[in-house]
Amino acid sequence: MHGEDKKEQEGIRLLQKSLEEWQEKGYLNNEQKEALEDSLEPTTFNWQDLSLSAFVFAIGCSFIAIIALFADRWLMQALNQFVETSDFIKSFVLALLALVLYLLGWRRQQKKSSNTTYSNETFYTLASFAAAMAIGFLGIALGGGRGTLTAMLGLAAVLYMSLALFLNSRLNWLFGILALAACFGAATAKGTDYQAYYKGMNYPLRFIIFGTLLTLCSYLLTLHSRTRIFSKMTRIVGISSLLFCLWLMSIFGNMVRYDLWEQVSQSHFLGWSLLLMICAALTTWWGHRSGQLTIRDLGITFFILNLYTRYIEYCWTIMPKALFFSLMALSFWLVGKQAEKFWQSEKKEQTGI
Repeated sequence: MHGEDKKEQEGIRLLQKSLEEWQEKGYLNNEQKEALEDSLEPTTFNWQDLSLSAFVFAIGCSFIAIIALFADRWLMQALNQFVETSDFIKSFVLALLALVLYLLGWRRQQKKSSNTTYSNETFYTLASFAAAMAIGFLGIALGGGRGTLTAMLGLAAVLYMSLALFLNSRLNWLFGILALAACFGAATAKGTDYQAYYKGMNYPLRFIIFGTLLTLCSYLLTLHSRTRIFSKMTRIVGISSLLFCLWLMSIFGNMVRYDLWEQVSQSHFLGWSLLLMICAALTTWWGHRSGQLTIRDLGITFFILNLYTRYIEYCWTIMPKALFFSLMALSFWLVGKQAEKFWQSEKKEQTGI
């Protein structure tokens, strides 16, 4: 069995090399290459999942180790001295630590290419947290005002995205998007002196705009080879933000006070529910048509979530609870049965049986 596993692995490596050559020659774009690579899964033990899990636990244990430092009296004294230093020094030390971790990850990436993706991203994750803390202490040192918060979040977004471009790190790009989202929220809040509304919009409504813009930007990223690898992640985050905020709007509308929301009928928000249904259906159609399965699944998920949310809103108070949960159980069974059919159909298409 070991010999068969080795031959299978060699065959997969040969196919991966061929895919890289086809991409370089322009026969495949990046999304097509990733889709084909995802289908190259050996029938043996899933070492990729084990690798990812191991590195996630490595990051978790690193944080536990940091917490455990407080149990040591000598180290506790050293940490107390560090805490008592100025915020500028804390920022400098953490920035230096982030730089070292980024350099270690970059050197491993240069030496071992893409075969050590998860271990490289472990260094980048720890470096990103250190960089975030460094920027936080810098903001505190500069006064820690509301304007400073927006500026520091903007700085973090630029830093993470710049590092992502230099290191080809999707993880840093994700941190950059999250920092950009936080900067967007802080900037709109600052524009109204941190009141509930910004130009008549609550936070979910504002982030519908943000998600839409992010989704549009994801297609602009495909125009350049350097940014193309980040387009899929950007699109997924943008569509997720758009659909999730539409779902919130279908429940609460453009309201921020619970006492006022209780006085309004849910039918008042029916327009948002219809808009969510249309957007989810279009997302499902577009994801299926373009072969972007994650996008398709997002559309299906929010389409079903919208239906169940409306069912709970309109039927909870008027139906006997036994009938309510019986119908819900039946619906889940029908959804599961249909999903099983789709899964079996896709499995047959992939295996050619």
